[in-house]
Amino acid sequence: MNVRQGFVSNSSSSSFIINKSDITEKQVYQIKNHIGVSNQLKKKSGFENLFQFNDPGEAWDIHETEDTISGYTPMDNFQMNELFEAIGVSRDVCQLPAGLACGLVTSRL
Repeated sequence: MNVRQGFVSNSSSSSFIINKSDITEKQVYQIKNHIGVSNQLKKKSGFENLFQFNDPGEAWDIHETEDTISGYTPMDNFQMNELFEAIGVSRDVCQLPAGLACGLVTSRL
């Protein structure tokens, strides 16, 4: 029997950057508090089947500067795109750090 040692990954990561001038203060709050907001939305009609992974362990790392809000997750379980759609954040306002258009960027390792 052959045994191979090494690192194997089947995970994915995602990130986003949004200029705060392109969204409302309420949307900034909702992104920063995405787990709690998703739990509240899930109780409303039309959102029952969304946010399958919305416990605190699935939270994204969210960072805010004076001009931007950004997020990163090494394991893409909480579907931030579902939250963006639910709170009215357009994919057109999302970008990569290098200025590339992205929507939500997902990379599979």
